[in-house]
Amino acid sequence: MIGSEKQEPGATTPTTFILMGPAGCGKTTVGRRVSAELGWPFYEGDEYHSEANVAKMSRGVGLTDEDRRPWIRALAEALNGDPAPARAVACSSLSAQVRAWLRGDLVGEVRFVYLAVDAGELRRRLESRRGHYMGASMVESQLRALEEPRDALRIAADGPPDEVVDEVVSAVLEELVPCRMPDRPG
Repeated sequence: MIGSEKQEPGATTPTTFILMGPAGCGKTTVGRRVSAELGWPFYEGDEYHSEANVAKMSRGVGLTDEDRRPWIRALAEALNGDPAPARAVACSSLSAQVRAWLRGDLVGEVRFVYLAVDAGELRRRLESRRGHYMGASMVESQLRALEEPRDALRIAADGPPDEVVDEVVSAVLEELVPCRMPDRPG
């Protein structure tokens, strides 16, 4: 298993915050801004999809667990190679199975931040988004695949990005206290 690698004695284990939810919920927008505010690295989970996965989703076809497993392994491998004590990741993590793979594959603590947005707002956002393979036609299949997590930080993400970022930063900081945390940039 990827995440079962031994840590050096005295090494701190990283905390990975995964911003999750269906396409259009704001994972990337919010994740990049949270990372910038907290001085953490940011990982865009979509960058670890195979060309076959991207082609499939571009045609409006949802992925199977068989499609997702290599994607999650590739993402976990990149994250496990990063020595940062905390990082933010945009990754849909719609199913309990994908979340279990991430928890099993990643070294350190894994926390999910569920960006909850209603279906109408997701459609509106995806209809106005340009240059991304995930179109508005995928909203229904994404919502069907979504198994809402019971143990995630749930953030209502229908509002303006500034408000959502502030809520996520506050929630994440609460999760890290009294854990160690890098100094926030000025």
